[in-house]
Amino acid sequence: MEEKKIVRRDKKDITDNKIKQKKILFGVGLAIFAVLYVFLLTLDMDKKSDIETEEIKNSPVQEEVKSENVAGSKPVDGGTINLSVSRFSTVNPIENKEKSLDSILRLVYDSLFEYDPNYNLQNELASDYSFNENASELTININSNAKWHDGSKVTGFDVEYTVNLIKKNPQSSYSSLVSNIESMTARSGSIILKLKNSNSLEIYNMIFPLISSKSENNKSAVFNDGSFGVIGNGMYKVIEYKQGKQFTLQRNPLYYGAKPHIENIEVSIFDSKDIRQNMFIASNIDMIDSDYYQLSKYQYDIFKVQKFENRKFEMIIFNSANAPFDQRANRIEIAKIIDLEKTVQDAYRGTLNINLMPVNTKSDLNLATENIYSLKTDELKYESKLKLQDKIVILTDKDDPMKHRLAYIIKNTIETSGISPDVQVRAVAKTELGEIVAAKNFNILVAEYNVPVDKNVTRIINTYSSVFAGYNPKEINTMMMQVKATPSKEAQKTKYKKIQEDIIKNIPYIGVGYKNDYMIINKRLSGELEPTEFEIYNGIENIYIPS
Repeated sequence: MEEKKIVRRDKKDITDNKIKQKKILFGVGLAIFAVLYVFLLTLDMDKKSDIETEEIKNSPVQEEVKSENVAGSKPVDGGTINLSVSRFSTVNPIENKEKSLDSILRLVYDSLFEYDPNYNLQNELASDYSFNENASELTININSNAKWHDGSKVTGFDVEYTVNLIKKNPQSSYSSLVSNIESMTARSGSIILKLKNSNSLEIYNMIFPLISSKSENNKSAVFNDGSFGVIGNGMYKVIEYKQGKQFTLQRNPLYYGAKPHIENIEVSIFDSKDIRQNMFIASNIDMIDSDYYQLSKYQYDIFKVQKFENRKFEMIIFNSANAPFDQRANRIEIAKIIDLEKTVQDAYRGTLNINLMPVNTKSDLNLATENIYSLKTDELKYESKLKLQDKIVILTDKDDPMKHRLAYIIKNTIETSGISPDVQVRAVAKTELGEIVAAKNFNILVAEYNVPVDKNVTRIINTYSSVFAGYNPKEINTMMMQVKATPSKEAQKTKYKKIQEDIIKNIPYIGVGYKNDYMIINKRLSGELEPTEFEIYNGIENIYIPS
């Protein structure tokens, strides 16, 4: 019988073998982990891609989340919050054009008046105002408790200095707000503005930040040496400025209005909004503004969302200079077949507030709210008698998915109604729109209008006068002059409502509504903001860090 050989292994051989086995197992495990990681990463990238490119088709807007205060907690004074701005070229609030910095400067420099969340005017540095009998002179009285950060009182001379400073800087974003001011009579507690043209709506322009008249003799507040103007009047004052890096705001103990709970605000300066967004997601910043298209970046439990109406008015414009919509009856037929409520929901998915007028939805000057051409319940099976043989061209911005979708909804509605079998959507870059509109090479335009602050609803008529040639705005402009010359608020509203009703009746365009923007807030903070497009940090005095 053959003898079996017994092979002996010493401890070192056994140990080496075990180490080799572990290395092999570790390598296999690492490979499996890498495969899984790449697979999951691919899924995640696909998901992100879906969110960014398809969310408007398939996903509802994240529901607005109200502040979840700690149970039983009360507002606490103190603490520091972190905000940010994109890099800017000047800290002068009159010359600055960086929107993110303007939002911060609104905490340092108050205006005579401000807009509340409904875009109605509220007193800020002003205590009250009045017009003379034909609204050619505006008198504004200054709040006697309003003080600059150095303890001196805010006066009419400061208003005069600020207006003149804006006039000397025609590139200022506030220059249009003071263009109708012909001369001023300043006093300690008031300012009288003589207007070039009578205008009772002029008061809505008084939202520019006020600069101290002492700035002229105080080099540290001249803004041209890279330093901050230290003489502000807002609820926060600048106590430290590290040029190009950050600055610190501290609560103003002399503030005449509601005192904020937060003691300090650290403001970091970054090269772009993209970096600011990343820093916010990493919780290094506590608040950031967003539009709908960026909203998917903030779908985390640590953030809360507050929406606010912006100034972008969406509308359906008829080319009434050419057939077939030079006929009011034909414009009415299109208005009848468009179910505005359903159309807006399908096109904008809850991101837009329906509004017929270019005046913010809850403004006290949004006076004509009835869609007189909407179908009643017994007319839902309405069949239009309008039959068009020529092609209908709908023009829109190709880079705006919501407008693009609205254009196609209108196309399908017109085709299925039998009004026209041939409807073409022409989507072009925004840079091309102006030239095509000027040439009148379209029938219907789906567009937006950035509404000016003065609440003048006739500006759209005049802006698009070339394509509203079939709708003569002369009568409305005459009516608008009557509104501007009416100092009484109630009489003004009565006349203003007639203008808005006239626009709806003659239907040069169909008002669709205002889009929403969003403030994203770290949930470590309690309290509610009241943001507007002009002041995204409006209501910051309500914010606090729960104990």
